[in-house]
Amino acid sequence: MTALLEISGLTISIPSSSGDHLLVDGVDLRVDTGSSVALVGESGSGKSVTARSILRLLPDRAKVSGDVLFEGSSIFAMSNAELMRFRQTKVAMVFQDPRASINPMRTIGDFLIDGLRAGRDLARASAVEEATRLLGIVGVSRAEDRLQQYPHEFSGGMLQRVMIASAVGSGATLLLADEPTTALDVSIQAEVMALLGGLRDEFGLSVLFITHDIDLATSHCDRIDVMYAGAVVESRASSDLVAAPRHPYSAALMGCRTHIESRSARLVAIDGAPINASAARGRCAFEDRCSFAAAACSDGRPDAMSLAGDGYVRCVRADEIANDLVRLLHRPSDELAAVVAPIVIAATGLRKEFKVRGAATPTVAVDDVSLTLRRGETLGIVGESGSGKTTLGRLLLGIESADAGTIVVDGALRDGRARSAAERRKRGRQLQIVFQDPYTSLDPRQTPVSAVTEILALHRADLGRDGRLSSAVRLLREVGLDDRQCSALPAELSGGQRQRVAIAKALAADPAAIILDEAVSGLDVSIQAQVLNLLADLQESTGVAYLFISHDLSVIRQIAHRVMVMRDGSVVEEGATVSVLTDPVADYTKQLLAAVPSAAGPAA
Repeated sequence: MTALLEISGLTISIPSSSGDHLLVDGVDLRVDTGSSVALVGESGSGKSVTARSILRLLPDRAKVSGDVLFEGSSIFAMSNAELMRFRQTKVAMVFQDPRASINPMRTIGDFLIDGLRAGRDLARASAVEEATRLLGIVGVSRAEDRLQQYPHEFSGGMLQRVMIASAVGSGATLLLADEPTTALDVSIQAEVMALLGGLRDEFGLSVLFITHDIDLATSHCDRIDVMYAGAVVESRASSDLVAAPRHPYSAALMGCRTHIESRSARLVAIDGAPINASAARGRCAFEDRCSFAAAACSDGRPDAMSLAGDGYVRCVRADEIANDLVRLLHRPSDELAAVVAPIVIAATGLRKEFKVRGAATPTVAVDDVSLTLRRGETLGIVGESGSGKTTLGRLLLGIESADAGTIVVDGALRDGRARSAAERRKRGRQLQIVFQDPYTSLDPRQTPVSAVTEILALHRADLGRDGRLSSAVRLLREVGLDDRQCSALPAELSGGQRQRVAIAKALAADPAAIILDEAVSGLDVSIQAQVLNLLADLQESTGVAYLFISHDLSVIRQIAHRVMVMRDGSVVEEGATVSVLTDPVADYTKQLLAAVPSAAGPAA
């Protein structure tokens, strides 16, 4: 196949007061015409910077060496006029959050039509006709009416389709997709990925797909390039990488994954945290986190070693440890046994309606939902956006009042809103919550020790000042933070470390149960594995119960004893997790399972 895009020796750094800060270090990457290549790695590995360099969207002060060739021409040698034309007609980029790319004050039609007129020099009438056709191609119904609507009237999945329509309409032959499905439900994710695959086949579109989800990459891409600390450490055909990864980091990423087919006794977690390209100069970047590291790994940056099937790996021990890496992927399974313990949460017949402006009837968010949760048990709540999962959690917490039904937490009836500060403290001690984004739930001015001590002062005044301080430090160490991290501000911590602080804050109240609302969905797969292992350890040692809300069925398979599937506010199926996810009864559950990406092939 002919190369549409070739990146060779790409190195990018940003000058700083302490010297040049290296972002990307000698990246080689190739996308052939009509192919799909995934760029996989943890946050900060350099994936997005590499993609932006293809559009020359780098800071003016950035130092760049190497080259990026598109159809044989250097992008870095283009004049401003040539670059503008290249961006308008040859390459398009779809971002993680489509709402950040569309002006909320203008209609969808304005967005598409303006792009078509600028990029293809169409008259307005022709642009309107073409915009309507494009929306039909990407599966947006009632296209003519939709052109008059605003972005807030579209769901996230539909808005992502608009972005893809814009890319196709520009005539682009290369699509840069930067985490385009991360914020979407699994069924919508499957639809968007199927759409990209169809457009690739129909229009010969080439795709560079940036993701941290290796299952999604292997199920939809021909080739995978694994990035770590600003460099590609392994480049292989997807099927070869899945069958036998040759770099310890690739194998570790695959070992971190949760699986819908079975539960692991313990997830493989990568110790430590990722480093940047600057910290990796002159040696193997993965050495400090690698269980196969040897003295030779410090002798310099490993050269690329060619592999069968037009691939390469950067590891001095690649041949020596090949069999060990394959064995690492075969983990013992261990199903969770049913929990027989006292009930800590019992809800019966919960209903919640919301009045919608302009609507004749209210929207029913939760409809006749009942559940029980026992001490030391995890109940998974799954469903798409709008299914009522989060509203159910807010009802249990007392943030929202139920229109009907009863809630009993730790033996106490929750009848409406708390009527006094003392009752609010009591409820807070019984039931805590950990949110999806820990950064927004932490005070940016508070250290972890201060944040946890504050919770202890509210709920454990009997401990005294010194007792609260020592308890806070003990809790933070239990969730895996060291002394330096305990005294750092949230901005100085990684996403996984901030989530550990949020968990420590929840545990500080010594609650009967914790609601975890998409608490691992925003984390890299390696950090997700660490947090899931941590939650399991804490449950075993403290007996705390979890209500685990998630749209990720494979995570539910790993963490939950029982699962409850919700749709449109109602429970459509519930039972032991292994039974529901292995042999579902409800058609909706079957549809969700069919949409889960797998390394074995594309989702249905």
